[in-house]
Amino acid sequence: MIIHLCLHLFSSGNTGNTLRGICDIAETLNFYSVELDWNLIQKQAEKYNITKELNSIIYVAQQFYGKPDEFSGVINPKKVDFFLVSMIKKMAFSHDKAITFPGSLLKAMAAESFSKKYEILKNKIFPDRNTMSMLNSTPINSINFYFSYLLRFIYLSNRYSKFLFITLFNTIRQIYPLNSRSSRKI
Repeated sequence: MIIHLCLHLFSSGNTGNTLRGICDIAETLNFYSVELDWNLIQKQAEKYNITKELNSIIYVAQQFYGKPDEFSGVINPKKVDFFLVSMIKKMAFSHDKAITFPGSLLKAMAAESFSKKYEILKNKIFPDRNTMSMLNSTPINSINFYFSYLLRFIYLSNRYSKFLFITLFNTIRQIYPLNSRSSRKI
């Protein structure tokens, strides 16, 4: 159940239900804390290569619940991705519900290698021919089929542009903080 809740929260992106998902996980952890087999949970996470995602979401849930030390022996702090933690917190507590955070981008950020990140994003933006045909109810051999890839790119750009702009702006602002006083001397 814990793995399911974490994966559902992780893969759904920001649909306005992130805070509810964190509460569900926190309450499940609290209710079943004595009965949970953490070794089995960690083995399953390793088997399906979701250790980073699971540890990051449980880390957020235990902080949210106000018991950050209760599961300290359960999750491996070295396997917590604090960038993902900050993104999950932003998704949960954002006042701007118009910002949509794609779940596939969250999955790509958690991926270990650049090639895996690329593969996840490529498949989201440009799905295979059969999937595109089903999504648009367009036969593969139709001339309109290729037009559907352009429409998909425009749709995704429009849907996620605000999020991408804000994320890019905040990233640049963290790298180059704006100072009220200029330190340059002429």
